[in-house]
Amino acid sequence: MVKVSSFYKKIVDIFPEEKILSHDILEGSVLTTGTGETVFEDVPNGFLSDRERKKRWNRGDIQLLPFLCGRWRNEKGERVKKDIAPLYKFVMLKNVARLVYAPTVFALFICGLFLQPVYGYVGLCLFSLPYFCDVLSAVRKVRENVLPFYIVQKVVRYGFAAIEDFFMIPYYAVSDVVVLGSTLLRMILGKNLLEWKTFRSSQNEQSILGYVQEFLPSVFVLTVVLLVCVLFTPYAFLVFLYTVGAILVYLEIYFASSTVKNLRNIGKDDKRFLQEIALATYRYFDYMRKEKGLISDALQVIPFKGQSKTVSPTDIGFSLLAEICGQKLGFISEEICRENVLKTLKDIIALPKWYGNLYNWYFVNDFEKAQNFVSAVDEGNFLLCLVLVQEFFRGKDREIPKIIQNLLDKTDLSKLYDTQKHLFYVGYDGKKTGHYDLLASESRILSYLYIAFKKEYRHYYTLKREYSSQGKNFLLSWNGTMFEMLLPELFLPAPNHSVLSESVRQNIKNQKKNKINGRWGVSESGYYAFDENGVYQYKAFGVSENALSSEYTGKVIAPYASVLALDREGESCHENLRKMQKYFTEYGFYESIDCSEKEKGAYQYLTHHQGMILCAVTNVLEGDFLKNLAWKNKFLYGLQPLLNELPSTVKHYVKKGYSGKKVLPERREKEGRYTVFSDKNDFAVIGKESFFLRFGETVVCKEDAYFFPIKNGKISLYGCFLLFGA
Repeated sequence: MVKVSSFYKKIVDIFPEEKILSHDILEGSVLTTGTGETVFEDVPNGFLSDRERKKRWNRGDIQLLPFLCGRWRNEKGERVKKDIAPLYKFVMLKNVARLVYAPTVFALFICGLFLQPVYGYVGLCLFSLPYFCDVLSAVRKVRENVLPFYIVQKVVRYGFAAIEDFFMIPYYAVSDVVVLGSTLLRMILGKNLLEWKTFRSSQNEQSILGYVQEFLPSVFVLTVVLLVCVLFTPYAFLVFLYTVGAILVYLEIYFASSTVKNLRNIGKDDKRFLQEIALATYRYFDYMRKEKGLISDALQVIPFKGQSKTVSPTDIGFSLLAEICGQKLGFISEEICRENVLKTLKDIIALPKWYGNLYNWYFVNDFEKAQNFVSAVDEGNFLLCLVLVQEFFRGKDREIPKIIQNLLDKTDLSKLYDTQKHLFYVGYDGKKTGHYDLLASESRILSYLYIAFKKEYRHYYTLKREYSSQGKNFLLSWNGTMFEMLLPELFLPAPNHSVLSESVRQNIKNQKKNKINGRWGVSESGYYAFDENGVYQYKAFGVSENALSSEYTGKVIAPYASVLALDREGESCHENLRKMQKYFTEYGFYESIDCSEKEKGAYQYLTHHQGMILCAVTNVLEGDFLKNLAWKNKFLYGLQPLLNELPSTVKHYVKKGYSGKKVLPERREKEGRYTVFSDKNDFAVIGKESFFLRFGETVVCKEDAYFFPIKNGKISLYGCFLLFGA
């Protein structure tokens, strides 16, 4: 926050014009203020744009040197006297000192070649000192309970950075000398002090010619040094090896930059296979729609039950996405796509709602609500689908974006939000009960939308991060399903190396490790069991290593779960899906393969799972089509920095191998020789002197307590380490 009147009162007519390129530090020294806020901007898309930005910063730092004494003349020629605090002087000098670091080290190396070797050793020590301090700091993290893996990872990273920077010394030395000299010359001449290349323009200059021009001066300097060494010193071969190493590092930087796009390499056969999947899946939506905009939740083929009578908000949302995916893939024209979307939107307008939120189930035939329950997570899925469709038609059509904006404006998500706990209720059915409190959940779509549009950032930090200590730390979802972790990735992908991205990667790894009859992909799905009406039952099957509560670990494979991983594991997914082609028809993959006993298929199609398949395949075939639509929305795009959260590096004991630390709460009810814990359904009786913990079991979280299996003799019980009300 800035108090504008005070800002201008202190700053106006203080500084000379067209002299200051970097004003933040100098203005801060005059205002004697600071900020605790974090400001985000676009990251450089390659080495060249990063260097251009740093050169501009370096020029700005150098141009602040005349102000260190606290005496200068303003634009009117009047003398200005300001006391610059020592801290600000230190920051200004430190920033300029960075510019002479690389030239100093390089000069010492040259002196070591032509004068005395000791100069080279001093230069090597000066170069190595920062990396030694970094490694020492990383190793000391052992005392902070950091996992050894992350310590080793940091040390290795520092090692590679040191090797790369060692060969980059000539480049940095030449580059920094040029910046220092050119800036001092501009200051002496008083010309072009504010001339600089904008960050946006530097983002577009990533050609190979640009890299050649950037690195050529340092290659020339190294070549000259090599020739001189050939004539006058015995170190020519070492300098030759160093020059070759430097050129290899320059090439590595070029190829590692985003100028070389990370394109998916899809073979012809795999591409044809994905196109067949997409076409068949779209054909399902075309068949289900018929004359109505709304389509049913399911189609059961064997035993034949036909289309279900109800539809959910998630179904409706994916049916809209199916149309724009179909148009993008060339299955339908833009006009037909528009007609189908308009038809669905008009039906959505006609549905009864609760403060603009859709009820969780509607009868397809008469649009009446099938129950009073409003599902928060389904509403989030639906709203995101609306936003994506709106972005697709923005600039192409006037009517559809306007209709969608009207629906969005009338939807009041705050009615499903607990302002005390800063969490979303599970839903509303006459009363609000339960909360979605895990980051590793499909409900983070709802959370992301709410934060983006309502700016309620506290909600994000209220969401729990429950880690597994298996291997590297990764987030656990509630049931360990593919659906929970990977559904949001279809639209709101987390950056590489972030906690969400690493958790997705580990989730898939554990899924592949738990193959069933040579196939993988366990998620919530229908399976081979029937209700009294002969309709397939539905459960949230999961992999226990990924779950906080592995209630259902049945041997049921869902093809859509494998398709969700296409973006991460293309080759493995293609192979896995081909093993399921027996269950592939003209309308796409059947719901699941139940291997609990004899292998049986769940011969039905669920609309929201079919939608996930079509969206995932479209993203792969059409260059992240839906993800790019999401980032076209300025509110969703502006919230991207939240997804950069890094994994926790400390040891966690929520999952496998719980250590027993902090197991017994400080407050507990006592009865004689025993302590009794209870949450109505589960209880534990623990002796005064000891308790018994069985390792390798799942910890179950229920409201405000964690329950873990313990064993006293032959009796298995549940104990908790966060007592209710404690």
